[in-house]
Amino acid sequence: MAIVEAKIQFTARSKLEFGPLPFQMAEVVSPGVGKTETMLRVVAEFADMLADKRVLVFTPDNSLTGEMHARAKKILPESLNVRFRRGRTDTKLGPAPCHKEMHEKAALIQSKGGSVADMLCPVCPHREGCEWLSYKADKAPGVVILPNNYLVHGGEDDGDIAVIDESFHQRMTGETTVKLAEMTAYRCLPNLPEWERGWTLNSSARFSAQFDLRDARERLAIAFAHGVPSISRLRDLGISVGMANRAKTIEYGRHDGLKSTLAKAVEEGFGAEELAEAIADTEKLYGPARGYASVWRAIETQLSRPTGRDTLNGFTLYRDGSLKVGFRKKLAVEKKPVLALDATGDARLLRLGLPTLARVDEIAVEAPHTRVIQATDAKNSKTALVTADEDGETVRAAKATKRRKLMEVVERLSGPEKKSVGFISYKGVQDSEEVRDAVSRLRAQGRNVLTGHFGALRGQNMMEHVDVLVIAGRQLPDARDVEGLAGALFYDQPEAVAAGGIGTTGRFYMLRGGELVEGLAEEHTDPTVEKVRRQITEAELIQAIGRGRGVRRGVSDPLTVVVLGSTPIPGVIVDELVKTEDLEPGRVELLWAREGAYLENARQAFAAFPGVWDTEENARKDYQRRGEVGDISLYYNFPSREMSPTSPAAVLYQRSGAGQKPAKAWFHLALVPDPRKWLEERLGPLAKFEIIDGGEDRNLPTPHHPLGRARRPPKQPNT
Repeated sequence: MAIVEAKIQFTARSKLEFGPLPFQMAEVVSPGVGKTETMLRVVAEFADMLADKRVLVFTPDNSLTGEMHARAKKILPESLNVRFRRGRTDTKLGPAPCHKEMHEKAALIQSKGGSVADMLCPVCPHREGCEWLSYKADKAPGVVILPNNYLVHGGEDDGDIAVIDESFHQRMTGETTVKLAEMTAYRCLPNLPEWERGWTLNSSARFSAQFDLRDARERLAIAFAHGVPSISRLRDLGISVGMANRAKTIEYGRHDGLKSTLAKAVEEGFGAEELAEAIADTEKLYGPARGYASVWRAIETQLSRPTGRDTLNGFTLYRDGSLKVGFRKKLAVEKKPVLALDATGDARLLRLGLPTLARVDEIAVEAPHTRVIQATDAKNSKTALVTADEDGETVRAAKATKRRKLMEVVERLSGPEKKSVGFISYKGVQDSEEVRDAVSRLRAQGRNVLTGHFGALRGQNMMEHVDVLVIAGRQLPDARDVEGLAGALFYDQPEAVAAGGIGTTGRFYMLRGGELVEGLAEEHTDPTVEKVRRQITEAELIQAIGRGRGVRRGVSDPLTVVVLGSTPIPGVIVDELVKTEDLEPGRVELLWAREGAYLENARQAFAAFPGVWDTEENARKDYQRRGEVGDISLYYNFPSREMSPTSPAAVLYQRSGAGQKPAKAWFHLALVPDPRKWLEERLGPLAKFEIIDGGEDRNLPTPHHPLGRARRPPKQPNT
């Protein structure tokens, strides 16, 4: 589908309806279509109808909240009263909404399960004019733009309609980790705060709660004696919905003992260190109780399910006795009319947060002016590229070399034309010394090089005008981690989340023209876990490719995407499959990219580029490895006339002196406007000089007719 048609369909479909149930719908649209702007124009179209409504628009983070606010102010009428909210400590959009003197104290209160708004704000000396408090007071109609952590935090349920821009299932996962032996200690009666729930000393309420909790703990200890039990095993041991609910309620009451002690200390005006000291003894007794209550809540929820699934979803028991329990948080807008916008959304995952989701529309958009080249012989895994604390000196050096080679690919693809290049990989690669130094050096040369990392790509537009986009690696979670995420998301659902592993399976690269070439991809053995894994791996690669906004490109601004990773990407048309070595430059290619000059004669290249080779023999070896000019893959620097306005000029020259023979050289005239002068400065006087090809008639390949043929990928290693 063309982008114009996609926008028309998206506009027609993105209209929420009202009825007895909140109408919820999702639009899964290719990245770069402009779904956010189109959504804003749809809202503007219905401004009169929305005049008395409160429309909440959720974005991935604070920065994008600011960007969308600026765009919304231009598109929406003043009657819709556009404003934004942001995180309590955000400084990207100005001074933090909460006064900086309160940050440490607020963080401590939140970490102990207390409410900053209820405990700290009433006694805060900076409450007058506080931006954070103004959010709580704002109940007016209009459009409110806010980061999507408000979807599950802060109880933001005062809207009439919600729009969620980009994926939100990550926000729904919650977890707690407890020491199982401490949680299930039953030989002594548990401590209870005598100032809570009528649990005064020697009261019947106190004894009842203590004995009930001890009984529940003893049964749970038996259930987990040999690992995570099944639901039927819990029932067999007498752990019922009522027992789990009772234990949960008591544990929350125990934690209330800590919160009330904390609240009194806050009222005293203590600083963060004084607060921590004031609650230290109470925290030792009741601090872990909040986590224990979460465990019982997860058990209660799964026991409440109809029979059919026997697996206890979201529970992971580690060798050190730690028990991690995952659960799904409810969205604050789950009972509201919602329009969800996501480029890579999965219908099943969307329905976990939107229970009345009535429709999921998928709109795929063509990108005829995007060329995709994929290296299929290496995965470029995180462990292969990112330095870990336990790495020895040899391993660190090897990883540093790989990162330098990645940046040499970037430099080569920028070429003598100084094309703008976007580079996306892991955060540890982006932040590495090799990448930072290379980016600084390339920018000093006048090259526009932008970097980003997986996990922080959605909604980002900074690479929308790059000429080349390089993507190195892919996110692949540990099997146990993704099982935990899936278990949390599906903890109350019919699907059983089974432990297993991530192996390889056959998938296909889809070539332009329709040919399918077999490749290998990761796959989890459990289909439910696999849904979540694909959102982390393949969906993130689609998001990465989408940063170049290929669907918006035309003849005058095409995009080349180079994927340095072997994972077949669903829905992405590949123009050529290559080996990594086809893209990694040697000294010859780097000279072309940096100097805009290539000399066919190795001896003369040695003389023209002092310091590049130690000896003339080494120069010859480099040339022998690369062959003649037709084999040095210059076309990766100018794959088509449209992608390279200036083609290289070929010259025929001959040095003065006896025995000299004619030789060829190629020059990029933007860097070397006077090839003869350049040659004479490096090689001395010339007896002959002739421009034999100025580039105007060069028959270069078009974006979708590469020089080489697509080939089956080689066997893929594990790095």
